[in-house]
Amino acid sequence: MTEQHAVLGRRFMQSYAVGDSAGLLALLTQDWVLHEEDGSLTSRQLIAEITEAHRVPFPEKELDYVHELVDGEFVMHHVRFTFTHTGRYEDLEPTGRVVHLSEMVVHHLQGGLIAESWRMTYPDGLYDQLVGTPVV
Repeated sequence: MTEQHAVLGRRFMQSYAVGDSAGLLALLTQDWVLHEEDGSLTSRQLIAEITEAHRVPFPEKELDYVHELVDGEFVMHHVRFTFTHTGRYEDLEPTGRVVHLSEMVVHHLQGGLIAESWRMTYPDGLYDQLVGTPVV
């Protein structure tokens, strides 16, 4: 079961990386929720919207797994994404800039699906990196 859990967590990351919102939603229970580091919650609908919003401006995302841990019904991934800005993002025309995000995500699995997740992201978002705002 440990390898199956790890694969499920990896599929979550890979679905986002390739912009497959339908594939990502297929991994989640109907009542799935993502707990963000600031205490806010991200719903299934919002994670699908984020995945779609990043698909066109950043079609090729590199995904590197830094750490992976499986403990019973929990899977943790520490990953690093590398994005190249090649499409319109919000009000920005393509810049060609390369930006990075690191994430730590913990998933609670139930019945072969991801039932709940917790995420920390650094830096918080892509836009500031694209416009050259220093990351603190």
